[in-house]
Order: sequence, then C-alpha cells, then structure tokens
Amino acid sequence: MSKLVVETKYGKVEGRRVNRISVWKGVPFAKPPVGSLRFRAPTEMEPWTGVLQCTDYSPAAPQNVDTIMTLFGNPIKHKSEDCLYLNIWSPAADDHKRPVLVWIHGGAFRHGAGIDPWFDGTSFAENGDVVLVTLNYRMGVFGFLYLEEILGRDYESSGINGILDQVAALRWVHENIENFGGDPGRVTIFGQSAGAASVGTLLVMPSAKGLFQQAILQSGTANINRRTREQALELTSRVLSELDVSALRLSEVSMERLLEVQSTVQGLGFGPFADGAILPSSPLQAMEQGYAKDVPLIIGTTHNESRLFFFEDESAYQLNESELIQRIQNAYGPIPNEVFQAYRNRAQAGATPIDTYLPVIDDYVFTRNALQLADLQAELGGDVWMYRFDWPSPAYNRKLLASHSIELPFVFHTLTKPGVTQFTGDSSVRQKVADEIHQAWIDFARNGNPNWVPYDTENRATKVFDLHSRIEYDPSAHVRDIFKFTEGDSLCSNA
Repeated sequence: MSKLVVETKYGKVEGRRVNRISVWKGVPFAKPPVGSLRFRAPTEMEPWTGVLQCTDYSPAAPQNVDTIMTLFGNPIKHKSEDCLYLNIWSPAADDHKRPVLVWIHGGAFRHGAGIDPWFDGTSFAENGDVVLVTLNYRMGVFGFLYLEEILGRDYESSGINGILDQVAALRWVHENIENFGGDPGRVTIFGQSAGAASVGTLLVMPSAKGLFQQAILQSGTANINRRTREQALELTSRVLSELDVSALRLSEVSMERLLEVQSTVQGLGFGPFADGAILPSSPLQAMEQGYAKDVPLIIGTTHNESRLFFFEDESAYQLNESELIQRIQNAYGPIPNEVFQAYRNRAQAGATPIDTYLPVIDDYVFTRNALQLADLQAELGGDVWMYRFDWPSPAYNRKLLASHSIELPFVFHTLTKPGVTQFTGDSSVRQKVADEIHQAWIDFARNGNPNWVPYDTENRATKVFDLHSRIEYDPSAHVRDIFKFTEGDSLCSNA
C-alpha cells in the first residue's frame, strides 16, 4: 500500500489513492492572502499539528466569469482569496526521486486555475513515472494591482504578487517534493498563454533561481502582457477611481466589488512588470544577457492561435477587408499597413478576410515572440526545441482549427474530461496526436530532450504536431521577414 500520509516542512498531509496513483489536493503553500495580507507578498505558513486532509481541491483564485471557459465545460464554481494551494499526482510517496513537472495555468492573468479537470495529472504519473504539480496564484487586481507608490514599501511586491505566488509554490516543491516521490533537482516548469508568460518571467526572477532546471513555454513568452510602471500606475488610478475609495481603504472592499471593478478596467491589462528590484530588468533584456542560457527550453505555438478569440464573434466573419483590418489594428496595433499587404500577398485565391488576416494576429502576438526567444537562447548556446501544434479541430464548423489552447487536453492526455469534445470534436484520431505530444513532454522531463531535432539559428528545426507529425525547417521564415524583433515593439495583452 502506497504511503498517503506525508510529512512536509509544515506538518503532515493525507491524500488518497486513485487506482495506481497517489493524489494530494488542496495542499497549502503560503498563508491565506487575506485581511492585512491582501496585496502583500506571499507569506510562509506556520506549522500545524495533526494531519491535514488533502483530498479535495481548494477554491480557485478570485476571478470573473469567463465565457470561453464556461462554453467548454470548465466554469469556476468556487473562488476565494484563500486560494494559495497546490495539487500533486505521484506514482508513490517513496524514495524513487522522480522527475517533477510543475504546471502554471493561463487565462490572461485574469482567469483559470490549477484545479481545472483538463490539467489532471494522472496520465503524467501513470505513463511517465513523473510527479505532476498544479497550482493556483493570485490574478487581476489581487495579484497585480501596483500600490507601492501610494502605500509604501510594505506593498513593494504588489505589482508582481501573482508571480511571487508561483515562486512560493516552487519553493514549497523544492523543500517538500522529495517526500512525495519527486526529485527537487529535476524540476521542469511549464505553462500556456499567461502561464507561459509566467514561465518566461520566472526564467529571469532572482528569487526563482535554482528552483527549476528546465522550462516549456506554450503559446506565450514574457513579452506577452508586458507592462510598464506607468501602465501599472494608470491601472491603479482607474481602479481607485471606479471604487471611489482611497488606497488606504482597499482592504475593506469586498472581493465581489473588486471583481466588479476589475471587469470594467481589464482592457488595460494585468500582469507583471519589471520594477527594478524584485524583477530587476525586462525578461528579454535579462535573457539577452544570458541569465537563463543554461535552462533547456521547449518553445512553441499553435497554428491558428487567434481563432479562439474570434470564433464566437459572428460579426467578425461578416466584416469586409478594411473593416476587419481596422478591428485588428484597434485591438492589437498599430500594425503597419505593409504588414497586411504582405499577408494579402500570402493568402490563397478566394480566401475570406478572416482567413487572410487572422494570421497577422497569430504571428504578431505569438509566433514572432516565440521565434525571438528561441533565437536568443540558441545564439547564446542554450538547448532549445521548437514546436507548432497544427492538428485542426473540426468543432464549430472548423472555426477553431488549431486555435489557442487546443493543445492542452492533448499535452495532459485528458481527452475524456468534461468539455473537451466541445473544443476538439470526438474523432478517434485525436488519441494518436495526444500520445505523441504527451510522451514528448514526459521525455523532456525525464531526459532533458523531447526526442526531436534541436532548434538552431541555421536550420530552425520545428516539430509540427499533427495526425502525421513531422520536422519542418524554418516554417515561419516569413515572420522574420515581415516583423522586426525590437525591444520597443508594441505587444498585445490577449493571453
């Protein structure tokens, strides 16, 4: 019988056995960030006596309803500011010291949770003999409302607390995961969208140094959702104005009221920024200086990222060329007209405006940032593998194709979870694609190599995951030709 009561640094926790896997859910990794700890950096827990029952998920972090999550069957039903918990799947709590995968969810730094059933770690533990960890972190105003310049040094972390929550979870893993059958010296962090932006930030966070050895960035880098101090202050000003309270009274405002205001200002974007202290410089600058050159990376995108953001918007499909270009520029620009001309020249005969111009968003927001990071790391001599997920979903009359987030149930091998078939369809061919990408992530965690040709700036080998997966060389050459990779480029906030 596998051991289910495990000693941690803070006390004993008890999980349960689910078939061949041991699972602990709702394991606390920091004090609840409530009351006087709201908007403060995560605080180390006090030890407890007795055995803490960890058999049920914790609530998710505070967030508004997300229509896309609801549509695909994963609405967040329970949320609370007391949300700093993680979940563990392990073959056994023994002394085998298995590789560890730590997942950081996406959701534009406003939505999502480590408790999402799509992120169940059973298959990773069963198929890969690895330990899988998921976690919650504070988002939106709770995780990224910048207050230091108003309330003083006690709130110096306020603009980056959501990332510090992730650091606290990684530190907990470093200190405790060996007792759950994991190896604290073989930790791979991976995330998608805002989760990948988080991974990109953690790569250069001094406080995260040494807490992981490898990283996977799915559809995002630290450049997505990049904010400046000025933008952070503007957001704070808007929030306080909408609340009609002074910053000194923020601790008195209810969670529900903060979320209501968050929904009115979210167009300004949430996420971390380089404050000069906790995050000393922009991630791109730190990467250029070789800060993370020794961390092996997998970096990739899906082939039709922006389809997810438009498939419900019937009006977008009725727009003519100039109207759609204007909408894209309003949301993501300013993008030069020459860019749209370049994609017009690339389009197939008879292509609709949607088919012609959504690839502008795909490449402007996602592909170019992925290529920039891969090129940087490769030029520094780092180990890099590039991928693109091309398998096209037939759902919604093929409006989604290989959209943003499509790879998630394939990576986690969770194709039977609620809502997945609404997103992917129910074709039996899905399993072949899932088996392949799931195994590649396992191989990377176990051996530091996903078993395809590494990326370099000469050949730019890219693994294309599809029904017939393959290696393509420099499949995104046009992106480098059309866009310039500069630190000052305007970047979007959809992640």
